[in-house]
Amino acid sequence: TWKGRHPETTVLAPEPQLKKEYKRNPYGSYSSSDLLRFPVEPLPSESGPGLKERIAVLGPPGAADPVLVSEREPPSEPVTVPARYAYWFAWYATHPGTAIPAPRD
Repeated sequence: TWKGRHPETTVLAPEPQLKKEYKRNPYGSYSSSDLLRFPVEPLPSESGPGLKERIAVLGPPGAADPVLVSEREPPSEPVTVPARYAYWFAWYATHPGTAIPAPRD
């Protein structure tokens, strides 16, 4: 379907003999620990969220408001805002000094 609509592009597909390799999540063990596989600086404080805590960054670039995904409360009425997901360490490395709001009681 894509190639029919965009004939000037190249479509990548897995090698048929490697198809079984694409059925497993290669990031499962990566996501479950704070071990980083490459150097990152600066790192956030150890007193904050875990390095690989998932955050949702709400709002447009330059006016972003990061929140922990696990602490996000649904709004009383649906709201559409620009959003992107990131690991906490990755967001912090590119936006040093960012703070995650303290959990509500």
